[in-house]
Amino acid sequence: MTASRICLITGASSGLGKVTAMELARQGFDIIMLCRYRDYNFQVQTLQMEIQAVSRTRNVYLIPCDLGSVRSIYEAAENIRRRFDRIDVLINNAGRIVDPLQYSPEGIELTFMTNYLSHFLLTYLLLDLLKASDEARVINVASELHRFGRLQNLLHRDPQTYSALGAYCDSKLAKLLFTYELADRLMDYGITVNAMH
Repeated sequence: MTASRICLITGASSGLGKVTAMELARQGFDIIMLCRYRDYNFQVQTLQMEIQAVSRTRNVYLIPCDLGSVRSIYEAAENIRRRFDRIDVLINNAGRIVDPLQYSPEGIELTFMTNYLSHFLLTYLLLDLLKASDEARVINVASELHRFGRLQNLLHRDPQTYSALGAYCDSKLAKLLFTYELADRLMDYGITVNAMH
């Protein structure tokens, strides 16, 4: 019997991430839902049961992770590495627009941290699990708004000139550029990397 494919989705508790988790579970994927601590509650556990109800494999796992915190990302990656021997699909979906200006515990502007740096770090920490798959894929959810990104003052924005939408556009442009570079670097491992709007 062939083992189920394992898909990890960030931001799986609502919106596009929720729909993606539901549909891939229907197709027979095991689902790992990476959810923020504040979302890791009864509502998310109810969603987990809903996805299990339509899943072919019934394997739907919840891993708490605040993508606005480097420490939390390291903890989540370690949790994943302890529990799974491979990841077949990594969907870097979670995203947000932070207004007013806020910073991560490490002092990084929070939109850029959550939408881009978190996924960069998570992907890096899980690379060995992707390489353990016979046909791994990474999908980065970007945005057509990347066209308005300028990549200026990314980590420490000036409160006087801060634009939540501008920070979002920059984060999505960075994610797209990361996708191109990662695709080149992982090509020899048979890992495909794509971005989508």
